[in-house]
Amino acid sequence: MVHLIAGSTLAGANPSQPIAILEEEHKVILSNLGCLEEVAKRLQTNAKPQTVLDELRTISQSLLDAESHHKREEDALFPRLEERGIRGPPSMMRLEHNELRKRKKALKDLVEGASSLDEADFSRQVIGLADFIVPTLRNHIFKEDDVLYPMALQTIPNDEWSRIRSEFDKIGYCSFTPKHVLG
Repeated sequence: MVHLIAGSTLAGANPSQPIAILEEEHKVILSNLGCLEEVAKRLQTNAKPQTVLDELRTISQSLLDAESHHKREEDALFPRLEERGIRGPPSMMRLEHNELRKRKKALKDLVEGASSLDEADFSRQVIGLADFIVPTLRNHIFKEDDVLYPMALQTIPNDEWSRIRSEFDKIGYCSFTPKHVLG
């Protein structure tokens, strides 16, 4: 059995291990959240929406592209924990994924329909969505990195990780998944 402290994983030991892949993707997602937060701040200080539209298109697409990340968690990792009697944390993560999916889709739709809104309404809606998505997803990632993933590493037997990795490969990866972790 591997002994870990909260927030500690085996990411450094094997970069193609499923948890290491998820953690590397979290780094990219967190970077995107930082960009979204910065755009929202600029809109709060009266930046013109046209000046941030391209950034928002990229950010919203990247946030939606994280769907395969969530799918791998939901379909390959969470069931392994549930089989071992750990039901609460995966259930909570699924609920959060569902709520975040709605808001990320709303952001994408808002950006795509920007031309039909006046600037103040567009800015207000972007700020509102960012005010939900940024802290909620950051907190979600914290719970996964510091609680759920270490719990998975402690609970799931070592011989099962190769099967989980095969399931990850079948589900697929994000466009931003670092290639060096896929080994």
